[in-house]
Amino acid sequence: MQSSHLETHEIRVFKTVCDTGGFKSAADRLYITQSAVSQTIATLERKLDTRLIERGKPIMLTESGRRLQTHAARVLQEELAVLADIADIRQGVSSTLQIAMSGSVSQMYGNELLEDYCDSNPLTRLKVDVMPSRKIIQGVLADTLELGFGPFQQQS
Repeated sequence: MQSSHLETHEIRVFKTVCDTGGFKSAADRLYITQSAVSQTIATLERKLDTRLIERGKPIMLTESGRRLQTHAARVLQEELAVLADIADIRQGVSSTLQIAMSGSVSQMYGNELLEDYCDSNPLTRLKVDVMPSRKIIQGVLADTLELGFGPFQQQS
């Protein structure tokens, strides 16, 4: 292998060729020349020292090409997710969630609840306080807490 890394542009061009089924249609979609697409694919094949695409009508991917196609889909999807995350952060969507738990809830369920939430929402920071149920209720009512967990009792 001549190069130790792949450029995002190369991955995008390769994926577009795969998606559209040809060099000309990829060039049209990317608003570049067919020659630029061909040169990018040729450079990629030289870097990897392997044929990725069998030219013809229709084009066919080699085994290496199919592997790179899987990688390209994952990389470009991840890029979209990161750009969306950054846009959310810029707009204040991803921020800190203020949570309170009673001592008993924290002791019995706290770690599991927080781990599950963090796994599902990796961008949100958590600020967790342990406090008595009455303080949790006051905090939620006063909007200083966004979420409270505790053994709350109803009064009749």
